[in-house]
Amino acid sequence: MDWKCKLCSVSLDTRPKLFRHYQLHHNHFSRVSPLPCLYSNCICTFRSFNAVKANLSRCHSDTSRVNVTDGSQSGSAFFTCPLCGTKQTFSEASLFSHLRSHLRNHEMVVCPYSNCSYSTNAYSSFNAHKSRNHAGSSDFDTNIVSSENNGTPDTPAGANVEEGPAQCDGTDTFDPVEVESQCDTDTLRAQLHQSLASLFLKMKTILHVSDLATQDIVEHLTQIFSLSQPLVKQSLREVLEHHGISVSENALDDIVTAVLESNILVNATAKGKELSSTKRRKTFVEKNYPVVKPVEYVLEPGHTAVYIPILDMIQKMFKHTDILDKILETKMSQEGHFMSHQDGSYYKENELFSSSDDLKLPLILYIDDLEIANPLGTSRKIHKLCSVYWVFADLPSKYRSSLHVLQLAALCKVPDVQRVGYERMFGPLLRDIQTLEQDGVFIESIGKAVKGTVLCVVADNLGAHGLAGFTKCFRAQYACRFCTATKDQIQAHDVGSGEFSVRTKASHDVDVDAALHGVSQNGVQEGCVLTQGLQYFHTVTGFPPDILHDLLEGIVPVELALCIGKMIHNKYFTLEYLNRKIFSFPYKHTDKVDRPQPIPKTFTVKKTVGGNGHENATLLRLLPLMIGSKVPEEDGAWCVLMDLKEIVELMVCPVFTDESIQYLQMKIQDHRHMLQGVFPDFTLRPKHHYTEHYADLIHCYGPLVHLWTMRFEGKHRFFKRVVHDTQNFKNVLKTLANRHQHMMAYSLSAPSFFKPHQQTSSVSSVMVSGLPDDAKAYVEHMTESSMIYSTSVVNVDGTDYGVDMFVSVGQEGGLPQLSKIEQILLVDNQIVFVCKTHTSYYIEHLRSYELSSGNLTVHLLQELNFTSTHQDMAPLQKFVLRVCVATDLAMKLILTERPQSVEELKNIMQETFKPRLDCEFTLQYEDPDFDGQLSVLMDIQELPEKGTLKVVRSESDVSSTGSSDTDILPHVPLRQRQKNWPDCFPVPTFSYEVEHFWEDTEITSKTPQKHNILENMAETMYNFKPYPHDKEVAMAAEALVAAHPCLKEHGSKNGWYGWKVALKFKMGNFRTKLARSGCAEVSINAGKRSRTNPENDHPHSNIKRAKRAEVNFLPNFPTGENEATLEEMRVQITQETEKTERDQILIEKLMHTTFALRRQHIVQGSPGVREFLENWPALRMQSQVNI
Repeated sequence: MDWKCKLCSVSLDTRPKLFRHYQLHHNHFSRVSPLPCLYSNCICTFRSFNAVKANLSRCHSDTSRVNVTDGSQSGSAFFTCPLCGTKQTFSEASLFSHLRSHLRNHEMVVCPYSNCSYSTNAYSSFNAHKSRNHAGSSDFDTNIVSSENNGTPDTPAGANVEEGPAQCDGTDTFDPVEVESQCDTDTLRAQLHQSLASLFLKMKTILHVSDLATQDIVEHLTQIFSLSQPLVKQSLREVLEHHGISVSENALDDIVTAVLESNILVNATAKGKELSSTKRRKTFVEKNYPVVKPVEYVLEPGHTAVYIPILDMIQKMFKHTDILDKILETKMSQEGHFMSHQDGSYYKENELFSSSDDLKLPLILYIDDLEIANPLGTSRKIHKLCSVYWVFADLPSKYRSSLHVLQLAALCKVPDVQRVGYERMFGPLLRDIQTLEQDGVFIESIGKAVKGTVLCVVADNLGAHGLAGFTKCFRAQYACRFCTATKDQIQAHDVGSGEFSVRTKASHDVDVDAALHGVSQNGVQEGCVLTQGLQYFHTVTGFPPDILHDLLEGIVPVELALCIGKMIHNKYFTLEYLNRKIFSFPYKHTDKVDRPQPIPKTFTVKKTVGGNGHENATLLRLLPLMIGSKVPEEDGAWCVLMDLKEIVELMVCPVFTDESIQYLQMKIQDHRHMLQGVFPDFTLRPKHHYTEHYADLIHCYGPLVHLWTMRFEGKHRFFKRVVHDTQNFKNVLKTLANRHQHMMAYSLSAPSFFKPHQQTSSVSSVMVSGLPDDAKAYVEHMTESSMIYSTSVVNVDGTDYGVDMFVSVGQEGGLPQLSKIEQILLVDNQIVFVCKTHTSYYIEHLRSYELSSGNLTVHLLQELNFTSTHQDMAPLQKFVLRVCVATDLAMKLILTERPQSVEELKNIMQETFKPRLDCEFTLQYEDPDFDGQLSVLMDIQELPEKGTLKVVRSESDVSSTGSSDTDILPHVPLRQRQKNWPDCFPVPTFSYEVEHFWEDTEITSKTPQKHNILENMAETMYNFKPYPHDKEVAMAAEALVAAHPCLKEHGSKNGWYGWKVALKFKMGNFRTKLARSGCAEVSINAGKRSRTNPENDHPHSNIKRAKRAEVNFLPNFPTGENEATLEEMRVQITQETEKTERDQILIEKLMHTTFALRRQHIVQGSPGVREFLENWPALRMQSQVNI
């Protein structure tokens, strides 16, 4: 039975041997490279060997086999919660942990001990009762704790029998003598020596222990060991005498000396040995670890900088890590999708990266100033350094977020840079990158040289303008590095107006040439050293915007101060009220760390609320839930903030499409005009103008969130902590560079350079039979084991998923389907979420969703929206279809994307299946809404990703033109729709105010009139269909812009995508209002039963809505009628049909009147055909069939 190491290829026959293997060969662990659990089906990771032992004892031993009835029976014990029915393997800790979770919700809990009837809903009272009356007792109630001896496996959940479950009986030990009795002593000594060196390296680079403190510790320990010789001698004498062995004093002294010398710490740190001093330890590390030593170079006499050779660092990283596999994960998305820099036009147009399909190394540089010693801030210029970092651009963003992946390139003091310039500072770095461009760097793992260059430079605006050669004064005439707009033009026009000339390589080269001759034009003061020194880099394409400084630390705090000040002035709330809300808000998960600070009383004077980017983002996102109820709808300042909230949420999206970029552009233009309308005296900042370029820049660079400075700024923390802990300012540049490179050596020598894909810190065993029915059935299809693991928090690629979190799973009607995680299961290393679905209703005023609880559902990780797995899979979505081209012939068709129309699909099929389909035909598909019965494929959106299509040739096509029951238009006055969705959408007539507005203007309407436009459009759309498809919403948006060209979105390809998205949300909001007013057609999907409202209807997990030709899906009852009166009419119809001489006119009248009741029976009750005809016998009459 093999126990396989997760960090190498070793297989051992027992669990203790595997544990010992980890101790000897993989004791090089950290937060980034933690210790894994010994069991292959457990994803737990740990930061110490004691934590590994604790997990093995708690979760992977047979401690659950306890006596629960006077010791007469022994089996696999489990407990069953009397409140929720949860069934889990038993341990006292797990039992009381579960019961206390009910106490936290103030539920009444009964004491689990036998013959005790105590109950309480108070947490403290329960603990006090247990301590006073049941201390040390294990006599539990057999109805709660019981045992099974009926073949239930004693192994952990999902454990493979071949993995040695017999080692889980709790009797195996980790005795090094037993495990390593045959170990070669020379090999062991070398391994322990290396482990001690790793410990010293970890103390220096990870724990930030100074060299002086480390040497002091070593000397004290050596002295203690030396002084302990008499104790060792006495202990040895007693042992020898106990065994009847007599030795001389000289022999005993030799034994003591040998014992002490066998101590690796004493031996390796003895005077003159390799680890005895700081210098010797440094020499040992540089010889035995992958260290790239910093190079110190002279800027001018008496002033130096340090540089880490980038080519050597690249070789070390490729040699000691699996970074090549990670880089190859990044691939270009399908056309119209932007997921990484490779989808941007600048990458595709770069001659080096587009020259061939060979591996290339695009690099991202980062430059910033940091203050390493002054707590007052970077502007004090005390020990202020200029730092340059770099990272592989092709690494997926989930790996780039780890700080140890970001590499140091150079360090220099800011005053020195200001004196000598960037050319001198970047000299060594540029020479290496020139070599990388021309000759490449040899990568041993692939056996050839790989070329690369700088893709872009990430920096804040000041750093970017300084390095790029633009003006560093943002009050100057030309303050934009993307276009030639002047400061006056920025106030008068937006980017979408086309008033500004976008900078191009040619135009910028002209400006640089003029600057070199002493003439500054268009804000260009000098050339960029990177452009001058590198062949494949240019200033215009090399400096992307930074959404951290532009939005979260720029526009957001300013506009928060502006709008909050106005709302306080309008007396909606007070500053004290807002600060109380900020302080008392129930922050969850990461918001607890990023919780905003109270707003200072001086915010109106300073014109900013302050705070860092994390805090400002949290405040903006949660502000609607804090004070939204105090602000009236359509308040101008409030609408400005809510538009800003949407822009921020859009900008941090990791994936864009052409349509979502158009929507972003519309929102930014909306926000600008609304801000100027509400605050006419407000002067736009240059950062407002920068954001107007974002839509175009996403096309150029890909999602800008992948190029922001957030994670790079986190790298500063390492250097600040080194200075703080060492208090060494003598040649501080070299000290920091050396410490960083030693830290990188430690990381590169670890078993894994990247964090595990998925990990958790604690698991518990759960019986499959105790799971909810849906989860139980789902898990039983995945594994045959009777027990699985459960955890409260699991980390996937750096993102935590925890119980009680909400996740997005699919969408319905344009709104996301949100689910609350109730339980996280681990089944054969797969993560399974047991969730409770929630129907979402978009509240436009709060830009938030109101949720109503639903049923339990089960989802795998890849089924969630916006996960990295989901994003990676999305562009690769394909349609696998089984096409029945003839009665006895079916063929397989695979499509990489959904066709644009049914006609396009038919053309593809005719081309693929020639000559079998050289005729006119229609397509039918298995409709899931009608239990898989065939329906004609009229809308391409109905095409399933995997399913069967039937070809119906024209000669045998019997298209039905008859009407269904839902086409019957009642003769009674009902306010319901009378027709299907039109081929040409009729744009409604708007209010006089709106019509008058766009008669007098030719610009896009970005004023409050937009609300009236959307309301009227939503009402018109609802008259045709309450749940329109995406294509139908697009048709309405296109018709709106065609009817009123002044509403066209400038810069957008189609000019109406933003209106389409706005109409989606407005339709969701419109349905919410109708549901609350009692409209049956939408209220059927709005059940809101909860713990506080148990009398309400059940929520519906499946939206019930009209299909294709259905017009009146679920009309309200006729005016003056209710369910009781209509039921009387139904009985009257039944009685009348039983007569020999029927009153046809009366039956027809009653059938028309009871149409709404009949639809209610169909939609809500879903009766069978026979049952329905028994209740409505008149439907068998010819007069009803022919209607």
